[in-house]
Amino acid sequence: MRKINYNLKSEDIENYYLEITKDRDSRYLLSNKVSNIDKFLKTLDKSFSFEEIILADFIRLLDYINSIENHIEQVIKPKILANYKDDEKKYVEDFFKIRYDKEYKSQIRINKKKKEEISKVINKKVCSIFPKIETILYENGTISNCISDFFMKHSEELNIKTCYYCNIDFVNVFEKNTKNHFTLDHILPKSKYPYLSISLFNLIPSCYSCNSKFKRNKEFKDLEFIHKISPSSKTFELDKLLKFKLNFDVNTIGFENSISKIKLIDDVKAKLTNLTSEKEVDIFIDMFSLKGRYEFHNGLAEEMVNKRKKYSDTQINEIVKIFKKNGILIDKESFKKDIFGSMIFEKEDSNEPFEKYKKDIAKQLGLLD
Repeated sequence: MRKINYNLKSEDIENYYLEITKDRDSRYLLSNKVSNIDKFLKTLDKSFSFEEIILADFIRLLDYINSIENHIEQVIKPKILANYKDDEKKYVEDFFKIRYDKEYKSQIRINKKKKEEISKVINKKVCSIFPKIETILYENGTISNCISDFFMKHSEELNIKTCYYCNIDFVNVFEKNTKNHFTLDHILPKSKYPYLSISLFNLIPSCYSCNSKFKRNKEFKDLEFIHKISPSSKTFELDKLLKFKLNFDVNTIGFENSISKIKLIDDVKAKLTNLTSEKEVDIFIDMFSLKGRYEFHNGLAEEMVNKRKKYSDTQINEIVKIFKKNGILIDKESFKKDIFGSMIFEKEDSNEPFEKYKKDIAKQLGLLD
């Protein structure tokens, strides 16, 4: 729900790749394999390279998916099919259909053990699409720690404060940047796209609930739209596609009178609305159970409304005049920041908890233009 602002120097991003490929363990000499990986990638597209697949921005990663998945379909799949016959061969075909369409149900009846054996073979072939790398890179503990260290080291530049999916729970670094309270989710799942498992812009700092309880292995299917909802994308615009909306706003006739009469919490519930009715936006809302989680915190909306009842524009102007008469110089905007909190008046996103929620409500209460 919040965009990751990569306020990093180019050399910092380059260092991510250097750390990833640094030789730490003789069993995982990744640097020795890069040239082979590059040779393979250039057979797909001359502009491709292993370094770029690690550092490419999110939209560029989608180009990699199109090319590599086409290779899997045209080259890897036929080789796997050639090793099976009859129902087992049909199961392989169904496996690939399910890979692209999770709602597709296989009707092939073969025993569970055989299914597991075939699935393991297919996954190994897909995971080893990069030459001489039989298991997915991210599973190597040293690389996993290296990735986590990168996000901890640059937590201030990345402004890591709350989960980028829900904007509810804190995600942070503590104890002198040696420990962290966040998980790194693959928005393009590593189960399906293992070759993007260590790509920087495929990793989203998120809370445990969003990553492990709600999203888990679920995925966004529409790759033409996902760049609009990925927090790591330059073209992220989910904050414009979603809105928390009260049952009334500043445009209501007799606004100040109507707000003063509000008594019930039901009148101030902020409902999460998909402004464009985009299917993928609804999927995002459902995937992270956002409606229910935010309804639980509707007391925040009640608090803001109650403060607004006490401090209408007319009352604020009068209070500022009284201060001025007593020699205390305070402007209207500064007074509102003191009462309602400065965060909602900041033009740049600060990634504070409930930031979007509060800003959307503040606009409806006439606190923001």
